[in-house]
Amino acid sequence: MKFGTFLRLCVATCVLIISSVIATAQLSLVYPAGGEIFYNTRDTTVRIVWTGVEDTTKVRVEYSSNSGFRWKVISDTATGFALDWNIKGYEVGAAYLVRVSQVRPPLGSDNIQYVGHGGPVYDAYWNPSNTRVVSVSANCHLWDPMVGGSVPLAILPAPTTIYTSVVWSKDSTRIAASNVDGKALVFDAKTNTLQTTVNHNNSVVKLELDPTGEYLMTQCDDFRARVYRLPATAAIGTYNPAAAILNTALSPDGFRTLVCANEAKVYNRAGGLPLSFSAHLNGVLAGAWSADGKWICTIGGDISIRLWDAVTGVESWFGQDPIQNEGVRCVVFSPDGKYVAVGMTDSTITVWNAASGALAYRLGGHKGAVRMVQFSPNSEFLASASDDDFANIYNMETGEQIRAFQHSNDVYKVRWDAAGGSVLTTSRDGTARIWRILDIPLQSDTSGSFSISPPPAASAKFTTSGGVLQIGQEITVSLKLEGASQLDLARVDSVQFVLKYDASMLHKISSSTKVRSERDSSTHKILTMEAIKLPFVNGELLNVRFQGTLGADTITSLRIVDVQQIGIGRGGILVQTESAPITVQGICRAGGNARLYNPVGVALQAFVSTEMGDGKIDVYLAESGPTTLKVFDLQGRMRYSYTPNSSEIQARFFEVSVPVSVIGNIGIISVVTATQVYATPFVLVQQ
Repeated sequence: MKFGTFLRLCVATCVLIISSVIATAQLSLVYPAGGEIFYNTRDTTVRIVWTGVEDTTKVRVEYSSNSGFRWKVISDTATGFALDWNIKGYEVGAAYLVRVSQVRPPLGSDNIQYVGHGGPVYDAYWNPSNTRVVSVSANCHLWDPMVGGSVPLAILPAPTTIYTSVVWSKDSTRIAASNVDGKALVFDAKTNTLQTTVNHNNSVVKLELDPTGEYLMTQCDDFRARVYRLPATAAIGTYNPAAAILNTALSPDGFRTLVCANEAKVYNRAGGLPLSFSAHLNGVLAGAWSADGKWICTIGGDISIRLWDAVTGVESWFGQDPIQNEGVRCVVFSPDGKYVAVGMTDSTITVWNAASGALAYRLGGHKGAVRMVQFSPNSEFLASASDDDFANIYNMETGEQIRAFQHSNDVYKVRWDAAGGSVLTTSRDGTARIWRILDIPLQSDTSGSFSISPPPAASAKFTTSGGVLQIGQEITVSLKLEGASQLDLARVDSVQFVLKYDASMLHKISSSTKVRSERDSSTHKILTMEAIKLPFVNGELLNVRFQGTLGADTITSLRIVDVQQIGIGRGGILVQTESAPITVQGICRAGGNARLYNPVGVALQAFVSTEMGDGKIDVYLAESGPTTLKVFDLQGRMRYSYTPNSSEIQARFFEVSVPVSVIGNIGIISVVTATQVYATPFVLVQQ
């Protein structure tokens, strides 16, 4: 074999192998696969994993929260087979999907152009499944949306004339077209045969079909709008505003017709008087319905934009561009009801907040009057047709122009496909065209449905330790987190403890966490600690060091009174608390008598003296709480009683004067608190 032949064979073999590898390489989404449950609090991260391409290949990663109806980009330039997606704060739902795609931007060769109409193309329409397009010029042409050229799939059986409007019914069964000869023609969309011809006295400039495809609405230059129940050719409703009709619009349910003339009128298919709206000056140029049929937005010759109730006619708001005063031309609601877009004759587009009437965007990019505006089905984009030969596309999240598509003459209509990925335009230049808006996927893979949910209930048990100590000894009491469960998913960032201890038995020396406030309650002290960051695992959170001050095997504890949860939203922790016992042993004796000591080591006691003929009693308390002083004579009769006030109790000291004449020279003093009784005899010696 010659070397050249061998070399060519090797090259051919390598090409075959490479082609085979490329052909078999398949982008595959590994995780999530579907069925998973992720939680939407804190920094919950989903690691999206894929394979099947080079690790340097950039892929687009998207998610959908409604089973693929609307995709939102997570990253356009993900590489390395994995991407971390933080779902903190995402809405709860069970229909989430993730899609990973290898894409390329649209090229000029991806756009479709239909030629050979023989004149301006006044209108065009997609069928509901986006598998066919109908365009009208001198004839009605059917096209494949993937194949352009001059030879249509079919020409509908209709006379050659100028066609003004065309529509495809939402149930796919009918196509209706109108022409300047005063005819509205209805075709069977399956057989491409003419079903019905409805004759008018003048040019029919616009028509619409209701959602069922059964009712036809026409706008005629004889100052009338009419409604027909197909296949009958006699109108069941004729609407005559007694002035030239400038525009009509069928309600979303098909039962009502908006007629724009000197004023706006809403006619009901069932009959009755129309609803009139006459706030505009110089006529009503056009109007649009909200997707739910509750609101109508009209634009007038007075350059005003008015939104009003479609049932009562009561105006909600009035708008007027404060900068541009060149007039208004067309109007449309976004499908989600958030915006109203108005095409202006001065080449701009104003976008208004439908709820408040505030001006949201003023969109530029055109150099001629804007003939038509239309939102994409998911309200993400806005398309416009202008007399400057361009159709523009705007991103409604940013208000930025992202595409500009050029014809060679005025652009009449712009219509989105059902997926929101392509736009159909018609022009005075005799063409209809399909423009690709979104990037083109080369290959992609989509996960099964998974859920984003609130977290399961988080729980924690907080405990304090105990122990045994003698009077005067010290003990460190720990506050611990035990039984931590799902704390990383709870919307709690920190916790603040309120603690309580018996101040007659324990004296606080120090604490590892700063005490925010301290107050007395009877014999107890209540501590509010500074907040501390909530850990997710078990362990010690803080400690308090005490000295024992009351003995005789007295049992107490450091009790958790309250746990304040501090965070940014709902989704707290189920809290349990538990306190171990602290036993203080030993009896301190002074002067041969058992004494109970307060936290600073001073016994509960009373001192008696005489001064200026009165008996003076000084009482030192070992606790802050309800206290009563009583004085008895030797026969056991109470001769005097005193209850200290709150300031004296807080000071743990009070002083009283008792007349000697009341008690005589000998008596008994009794001091009673919530936990202690002190009694002692005394003798008053007069000086």
